[in-house]
Amino acid sequence: ATKLQATKFITNIISLGNTEYALSLAACLPSLLKYCMDYPWHSMLHNNVEIIFNELFKKNSRYSDEIRTAVIAETGLADFIANLQPHVDMPISGRTIRNGVIATFVIIANLLNNHESEYVQEELQKSDKWIEFVH
Repeated sequence: ATKLQATKFITNIISLGNTEYALSLAACLPSLLKYCMDYPWHSMLHNNVEIIFNELFKKNSRYSDEIRTAVIAETGLADFIANLQPHVDMPISGRTIRNGVIATFVIIANLLNNHESEYVQEELQKSDKWIEFVH
């Protein structure tokens, strides 16, 4: 519940469009991404994380390319997404299923990959793993 409330708080602050707050909170984003992996079936948490990235990278975002590229660089976002394991083995049955968090990261990856900013694209292209992931 605390993690969910923290993501709601960060979502609300990011939605304001304040650059200073966004830069300060960017340090929290790797932890939020890790929480998504730690709780792969917590869709409310995942939705809040998606909203944060949507606010930062949507077409009419209040944030500049400098903020966006700093977020990508500081979070290691491209490598983080590229290193995801899309499948998980169920402990009891041994069946392989899609990881519950994969949809969140595919949505974020598509948001980044389709972003029109040349600066965002340049930052993403710095990661060989990202290039391999996208292609």
